[in-house]
Amino acid sequence: MKNCFVFDTKVGAYPSDYITMENYDRLIIYRGQSYSLKYKSNKNSGINLWINYTHQRKKNDEVINTTFVKNIINGFIQFNFGGGNDYIGIKSNTGRKIFQYFGTSLFYHYRTGAKNFRQEDLDYYYRYYNLNMENFPAFSYFDLLLEKGFPIIKNRFYINSYIMIQNLFNRRNVFYVYQETGQPDDDGFLTDPRYQNIINQQYNEQSYRDLYQVYINNPAHYDIPRIVRVGLSLSF
Repeated sequence: MKNCFVFDTKVGAYPSDYITMENYDRLIIYRGQSYSLKYKSNKNSGINLWINYTHQRKKNDEVINTTFVKNIINGFIQFNFGGGNDYIGIKSNTGRKIFQYFGTSLFYHYRTGAKNFRQEDLDYYYRYYNLNMENFPAFSYFDLLLEKGFPIIKNRFYINSYIMIQNLFNRRNVFYVYQETGQPDDDGFLTDPRYQNIINQQYNEQSYRDLYQVYINNPAHYDIPRIVRVGLSLSF
């Protein structure tokens, strides 16, 4: 991989050393292993599943790349009741295929090993960065999909109704954390003893604290919450 953003330490800079991001035009070599397991039904009904695990590492250990993720797991399992001669579900007393053209799928994603900087000394005028790498919290979610097909015009077309639930268990996944605390909703300013006098001198201290907390708790720091989508699609 080339032309990516990396962290670089500037030693001897005025007024203090610091870390910045810059373009890295040398080749970054990744090494690792990837393992997959796949099963596919030979009919339009039955179980389909796939799971993949990837473990990777950099050859350039001195390069700190923000896009690097050490472990990744992706997978899904799907069950379709099928239709026509492939139907494998229960039937009513009149022979009606109750779950014909109905299917459900469960998707899973997990990743860990991404690194972030931890800033040891908090100074809002001259920031001193101590190179202290920590792992981001594990990032994972489940998505659920329920589908029901309705054949029309002599089975030439299908109207598919679906319900998709993203982030099924409403897990709070984090994209960004503050370097001072390692938390997505706290940069350490409001509790730092050095800045209590500044905070106390505000026109309304409690209002200042509340508004500052809203300011730093950016929704962009988090992945999506649970979302339910309902829709129709036409296939032919």
